[in-house]
Amino acid sequence: MLPIPPVNTVPPIAPTDIAAAPSSVPIPTHDATLVERFNSIMQHLETSPQTHAHSHGPSAIGEFITQQDHEFQAVMQDAKTFAVSDPNNLQQMAQELIHMQNELTTLSFKMNIGTALAQSGKGSIQTLMKNQ
Repeated sequence: MLPIPPVNTVPPIAPTDIAAAPSSVPIPTHDATLVERFNSIMQHLETSPQTHAHSHGPSAIGEFITQQDHEFQAVMQDAKTFAVSDPNNLQQMAQELIHMQNELTTLSFKMNIGTALAQSGKGSIQTLMKNQ
């Protein structure tokens, strides 16, 4: 590991020295056409209303949740139908059980993906709000 070299001491500058000294940093000049272009873009900028984020319809998350709710209700209805049915043979019962397991696994996978996306979006929005 290399040692850090010592820092040389710098004598303090008096406030009168700063006011009397000319600025050593050049002031940047701006191209007039760029300034005009920027101002015209800012004047003609259309902003969306802040209060109505989804005034055109339901959000994608809302639609996803509604769709998953309908699928969940359908799976539950299939389970109720299976519980009261009287299968004729073991092969039919096994087939129905495999079908229900497939539906439940697919629904669970979709819900986990949807939850992960929603949490990721929430985290992104929170980070954006903290950084502003």
